Order: sequence, then structure tokens, then C-alpha cells
Amino acid sequence: MASKLATKNTARSLAAIALAGIAAALIAYMQGYRLDLSKDSAPAWIQAIGSILAIIAAAWIAKQQNMHSRKLEEYKQAKADKQKLEVIMALMARSHRLAIDVCKAYESNEQEDIDQISPPLMADTHHALMALPVFDIPEWQLSLDVLMISRALASLREQFLALQDSASEEEFRSNLKDLNELASEIKKISEDAVSIAKNKIKERDLVLERSG
Repeated sequence: MASKLATKNTARSLAAIALAGIAAALIAYMQGYRLDLSKDSAPAWIQAIGSILAIIAAAWIAKQQNMHSRKLEEYKQAKADKQKLEVIMALMARSHRLAIDVCKAYESNEQEDIDQISPPLMADTHHALMALPVFDIPEWQLSLDVLMISRALASLREQFLALQDSASEEEFRSNLKDLNELASEIKKISEDAVSIAKNKIKERDLVLERSG
């Protein structure tokens, strides 16, 4: 990618020098100046025109180099942002799946569905989200979602493990209801976060296409 931009930069610079030479010659011609290289003033004319060309070319090259640097920086930033967003989207998708398992168990009240709930995976996802540098996430809403979901997963795990301490079936159903309410909140937030991450990834893809 960098080599492509450099090649374009060089080609444009050479074209600018040629155009500057043509423009200088036309301006001189329109003003009634004619160059006679047999005269003593010819070296001075050549030097003057060469100086003008050098100034124009230098300005153009500096502009192109600045544009090249900016595009390269945009490319690098978009690529880094996309990688971060993909990690967040994957973790939010996993959180969404964990929440769905809890909601399904509450609705069916079947032991088979309850057995599908994975406290270790909740803990793993919680730690992965907590390890993310929230101030480095390329979208403020996702930063908030990461904090909320990571803490909610820790609470979800604790509440699920506490179900076995229920003294009665009635208490068990009550605790499972509380668990379902928390899982429903996690499901909604994580679903929204996945949607946001997808849209932001598309935006970065457009930047990468323009800069590529």
C-alpha cells in the first residue's frame, strides 16, 4: 500500500514539474518575451526559469508528500480500529449467546437447558472484556457497553452459581427469574453492540478501500 502511494506521489511530482515548465514558457510567451539563446542574457533567463520551476516543483512535492503521509496514517488507523472492533464484536456476540442460554433455561425450566449455561465461559468473557483498554476503543458507545457487559457477566455468573443454594423450588424459580432479567438486559445491550461494531467496521473498510 505504501509503495503504491509513493509511486503515485512520484508520478504526480514529475507531472507537476512538466506542467510548471509549460506554464512558465506560455506566460513568458504571452508577455512578449522571446528567448534567444545566442544572446548573453540566455544563461540568466535559463537560470530564472529553472528557479521558478524548482520552487513550484518543491511546493508541489511537499504537498504530495503531506497527502501521502496523511493517507498512510488514515490507512494504519483504520486497520487498527477494524481489528479492535472485530475483537469487541466477537466478545459481544459470545455474551449475547450466553445471555440467550439463560433466557432459554428460564422459559423452558428444563434441566437440559440449564446444563447448557456455562459459568466458566461467562468468567472467561468477563475477563477478556475487562482486559480491553476502554479508552482506546474507537467508539464511545462501545466503551460503555464493554464496561456494562463485563460487570453484568460477572454478576450473572455469581447469581447462577448461587441457584444451587436455593432452599426450595419456589426460591429457585424466583432466583432464576432474577437471573433471566439480568440476562435479558445483557442480551439487548450486547445485540446493540454487535450492530454498532458491524457498522463501524464497514466505515473502516471504506477508508481502507480509498487508501488502498
